[in-house]
Amino acid sequence: MTSTKNQRLGYRPDIEGLRGLAVAFVVLFHFNLPGVAGGFIGVDIFFVLSGFLMTQIVLGRQFDWSLHGVGRFYRKRFWRIAPAYYVVLAALALLFLSYPSEFLLYDFPVSFLYASLFSYNIYAPSSGAGYFDIAAIEKPVLHLWSLGVEVQFYLLWPLLLFIISKRSLLFKVSVIGSVALVSFISAVILAVHDPEVAYFSILTRLWQFCVGGLIAIVSQEKDVRQSSISSNLVSAFGILTLAVCAFYAPQAGWPGFVALVPTLATAVLLWQGVAGNKVTAYSLELSPVRALGRISYSLYLVHWPIVVLMHIMDPMRESLFVRAHMGVALSLLLACLLYWLVEKPFRVCGRQPVPVHKRWLTAMTALTVLFSLVVINNSQLLRAFIPDNVLEMTLQLQQDHSFEEDHCRQLSGPQRTFTCDVGFEEAKPSLFVWGDSHARVLGLGMSEAFEAAKLRAVVFQTPACGPYLYNYKNSAAKCAHFNRETVGRQLGRFPEAKTVVIAARWHSLLNLTRAGEETDVSAAQSSILPAEVVHLEESLQFLGRLGKSVVIATQVPEAVSPQRLKPCRILYLYRDREVYEPACKFREMDDLDRQFRLDRTLQMVADKYDFVELADLKSVLCEGQNCQMADAGGFYYVDNNHLSVTGASKVVRELFLGSP
Repeated sequence: MTSTKNQRLGYRPDIEGLRGLAVAFVVLFHFNLPGVAGGFIGVDIFFVLSGFLMTQIVLGRQFDWSLHGVGRFYRKRFWRIAPAYYVVLAALALLFLSYPSEFLLYDFPVSFLYASLFSYNIYAPSSGAGYFDIAAIEKPVLHLWSLGVEVQFYLLWPLLLFIISKRSLLFKVSVIGSVALVSFISAVILAVHDPEVAYFSILTRLWQFCVGGLIAIVSQEKDVRQSSISSNLVSAFGILTLAVCAFYAPQAGWPGFVALVPTLATAVLLWQGVAGNKVTAYSLELSPVRALGRISYSLYLVHWPIVVLMHIMDPMRESLFVRAHMGVALSLLLACLLYWLVEKPFRVCGRQPVPVHKRWLTAMTALTVLFSLVVINNSQLLRAFIPDNVLEMTLQLQQDHSFEEDHCRQLSGPQRTFTCDVGFEEAKPSLFVWGDSHARVLGLGMSEAFEAAKLRAVVFQTPACGPYLYNYKNSAAKCAHFNRETVGRQLGRFPEAKTVVIAARWHSLLNLTRAGEETDVSAAQSSILPAEVVHLEESLQFLGRLGKSVVIATQVPEAVSPQRLKPCRILYLYRDREVYEPACKFREMDDLDRQFRLDRTLQMVADKYDFVELADLKSVLCEGQNCQMADAGGFYYVDNNHLSVTGASKVVRELFLGSP
């Protein structure tokens, strides 16, 4: 039997090992090596460790609760976190000013501002891309959300501990347990109703810090005896649990009920490590694991920007496996440099007077960050660093990004549905646009073109939900049901809109053709028609019964992947037309033949009804089957299948207003 009271309450090599394990999970997850699909739990491990360590420090016998003592505590925290953090921020700012077209220009200035204040987690839920979204790969400061949560925890936690510091063990456990319970319930609820806020918020993460805090309080004040055999078995189970979570933890619903598993496993390992055992000695306390833990903070700071930059350098994601290994190696190298040159030397500044040369380095870094903040968030100053066409594209991306905020209101219900009022406000709506995100794109173009023409339109758009009242796919059943419940009511609000435009990603919805085949949908008997066509015609018949004229908008040419646009965009921004146009041409890999066959299918459907016509969006961007992503008229795409403001405005002007 061994006693755990007051053993190893100072330096804990197993905690350093846990840090190494946590950062390894995160890095492997972000580089997608080797299939560590749940590696994001490394952040959860860090939160539990921080709760444990901060509670142990603040409630320790040597902690000075005087104003000077509390100031010394925060000074140590500052010099532990800030120098390396701001060096990385300064490097990212200089990289942005040198290669602005490689960043999400509409997002980076705001992201950088929040990140510089350790509050990116507050901005992240509204930034347009969640932690697990595809677009996250283009946000170089996304990983700093967790540092925002940590700093906010450091500000809140000592205040709570001060209130309970003189009370009994039972009172301390009750208070912290209550805080943890409230936070956990909030996490479970928000994980369902607002997943982005749930993932990034200090409110929904506080319970994980509390779990670590509870272990620290009990280990400091209570003597628990356990056999070495049971201690080894429990530790082995804890490490195995973390490993399984790192491979199989689900992304949905985090940090709800499932997040309890790695959180409690980390807590168990912290508890068992108070006395130490052979399992932790031969796993977490191994020199390579502890070495990784020693540089874990620096490694966490540098690895994600490298992931983003590698994505920029290799937009087609070729040689992904090799590049990922190179990225891990480069991350380790830069992390070691950051640790030895910045993190470790400046950490001692929290305990002793700051030397003159470190003051100068600190001032230079601070000035770089402040200068970058001013320039990045001022469009006039940005012109000195960013070419006009790049800045113009930035402003268009901002317009696209703020479309819902400027023109729309969100409807209540299971779908993320918006009704958007676009064009000349004093006119009565003449068009009603219905569909998925491609209907939104038409609304984006109409918001600009219709204003000048003194016309008005209403857009009813639900992402990934086509203009169907019924659907043969089970995955779209909720979408179709919502349309049945809502579309008629929305049309009734705007009786002046006699024409309905339906738009969708037909390339995905109408999976009708195989290579070399043409689908004949002109048959009168619906029993022999493909289900996709039957449901499309049901929508047309529904609109016809309401006395509406219908326009089926074809889909613009779709590239095989979003990465196809990156070489085109870079050349468009920095090279002449004769250089960028060949790179901006759709190719055989994009399967335009199939897309044009789908258009002929839609034409056949339209020809069956005298109140339906076709608006051929491809005719605006293509000469025959020669289609361009960009030309002298501008850059027309934001991703592989959605038009930019320039492209959407061009389509609306030519097809709906009859002007070039």
